[in-house]
Parts: sequence; structure tokens; C-alpha cells
Amino acid sequence: MSDPKRPQQLDFNAWMATVLQQAHDIGYASGFENGVTAGYALALQHTQSAVSDGLRNGSSECGKNMRSRRKA
Repeated sequence: MSDPKRPQQLDFNAWMATVLQQAHDIGYASGFENGVTAGYALALQHTQSAVSDGLRNGSSECGKNMRSRRKA
């Protein structure tokens, strides 16, 4: 005897797999964006003294970098 709920169960499982994949993709993208933002901020913080030293020694590239940091 066939189970009448079986096709509905398959539809639900397919829907659930799709929803879980979408949630995973959204979470992954959100986490990636947060990681990039945190990494960029950390890089700015860790290179601040090197850029400052370069600026004191007359580096025009460090001057450009310091100007861009002021705007950010």
C-alpha cells in the first residue's frame, strides 16, 4: 500500500534543502563582508606607524596614504 504523504515529504525536503542552502549562502556572504571590513580596519591600524614614519622621511606615497586615511 502506498503512503499518500510521501510526495509531500519529498517536496518539503527539497524546499528545506533550498532554504538551508540560501541561508548558508547569505550567512557566508555576510561573514565574508564582516571579515573584510574587520581585516581592512586591522590593516590600517597595524600599518599606521610605518606610514607615519615614511611620511616623516618625505615619502610622497605615504603622504597620499595618510590623506586617504583622513577621508575614511
